[in-house]
Amino acid sequence: KAKIPPQHLAFRERFLRERGIPFDDDTSHATPGMSSVAAYKLGETFSRQQVKAILQERPALFVSALGDPSFMVAEARARGIKVMSVVGKVKDAVNVARGGIDAVICTGTAAGGHSGEIDGMVLVPHVERVAPVPVVAGGGIVDGRGLAAALALGAIGVWVGSRFIASEECKAPAWYKAHLVEAGDGATVRSKWYTGKTCRHLRSEWDTAWEASGLPALPMPEQALLTTPMALGAA
Repeated sequence: KAKIPPQHLAFRERFLRERGIPFDDDTSHATPGMSSVAAYKLGETFSRQQVKAILQERPALFVSALGDPSFMVAEARARGIKVMSVVGKVKDAVNVARGGIDAVICTGTAAGGHSGEIDGMVLVPHVERVAPVPVVAGGGIVDGRGLAAALALGAIGVWVGSRFIASEECKAPAWYKAHLVEAGDGATVRSKWYTGKTCRHLRSEWDTAWEASGLPALPMPEQALLTTPMALGAA
């Protein structure tokens, strides 16, 4: 928190004040679909403790979204856990494939949440170089047509995320689901203004205010620490 510049803090406080949004830094209030980066004690020690807990629970599948999970593949396999990794570039796909994972999940720029710069139509066919490790396609896939397209590109299956947020089984708030269902093709924006990493999300007043401010986004986790009290308060 000490790394957050005064001008960024002042911007947030002005944004909250002008819209009547309360400041809320109690991360226990976080719900699915909201930033919870600030709830974690980031660092290698804590991350390895998380991995250890996952291995003990023995889920059917472990998926790494940020980083290379190669260090825990052998132990996971010994416990009957499959390991996959989400990537957005061919070079990253090659790197994680060398670690012995069970499949590479390639998500193009249309993906919700954190996404890369490469379009899925371009990315998926090119990661054939990771063979024989299978490839799963993700990003902008919401129905059977997307699945058929992914299979035609050489993927063995698809990775669907945002579509399931709107399902009855998801615990996200009803207002959040409604926004997703009502959103049109121009409703999203890719920016670093939410977490510090490029993220696709529904455009909001926060995005508009950032564009007008001229302030640069901070790196993760500083940007997430900055935005979480705003997101929690707004919710």
